[in-house]
Amino acid sequence: MILRTLTQNSALLLLAYPLTIITLLLCGWDEMAWHWGALNIHTPWDIKWGIMMFLIVFANSFLLNNLYNNNELYVQPSYLAGWVYSFASSIAVVQFPNLQFWIGEFFFILACYFSFQIFRQKRVFHLILLSSLFGGIACLFHGIYFFIPLFILVGMNLTRPFSWKETCLFFVGFFIPLAYLNAYHFSNHDAQYWTPNFLLSLQNSSPIHLQFQFWMYLTILLLSILGLLHKDDRQTNKTQQSKNLILLLVLIASTITISWSIWNSPLQMPLLSAPWLLIWGHYWTHYRTSLLAPIFFYLWLITCVLVFLHWL
Repeated sequence: MILRTLTQNSALLLLAYPLTIITLLLCGWDEMAWHWGALNIHTPWDIKWGIMMFLIVFANSFLLNNLYNNNELYVQPSYLAGWVYSFASSIAVVQFPNLQFWIGEFFFILACYFSFQIFRQKRVFHLILLSSLFGGIACLFHGIYFFIPLFILVGMNLTRPFSWKETCLFFVGFFIPLAYLNAYHFSNHDAQYWTPNFLLSLQNSSPIHLQFQFWMYLTILLLSILGLLHKDDRQTNKTQQSKNLILLLVLIASTITISWSIWNSPLQMPLLSAPWLLIWGHYWTHYRTSLLAPIFFYLWLITCVLVFLHWL
């Protein structure tokens, strides 16, 4: 029912995003306020922070779904990928209301949004500059996004002939935010310069390899990769290029997040990051081509609800 509804071509389905986010944030309001107090000792919880969290998750959901539809990965505009992100990220926000991380995710999705357009255009200097610039800003907000320059650079050279001008422009765009911030600290005689922040969770739970949801997420990820490799009936060269970029993004992000999860165990939250949710959204959007897709979709929904209620 949910899969069939959210894969229809109706702009009214965008209303499902704010309704889902508001419902989950209100249900987890007290827990979110408690975690906020643990993460932000000097900044008390207020309704304005809740509104800001809502706006960030909604903007991220809209951007991610727009990225998916712009790459023509389905026969018609679909709204499932954005809803999957809004549902999962709302739960993650309740358990991890780190404003810095979620703003970084916004710039990370913006960087991906522009990088996915590079191979579709002839004039790409502005797209390379924007994608690298937003990627650099994302890294300033959180160190976990340090894989984004690798994705942009490799993806750019896989889908276009190599160009020294484009590569140099990429490095200029990526290092502008870092240079600007450190120059700001230097001009204010601040000896504490910017260093990457890798802190992701303050919660205590079982080790990552003992968590049921971890192995379920990995199973869905593998099925999603197989679904992405499946050739569609109306697949074009541009569609194939988009699939290659999604696969590259997921492989790089998965290597970083899983390695960091095992190293910084326990770590559950980064497994609900944008690359995984994007490929899951693609897999479940094409649920008609896989008998396992609906089963794992509803199993994933149930697991998320149980995690939200702390029953798992």
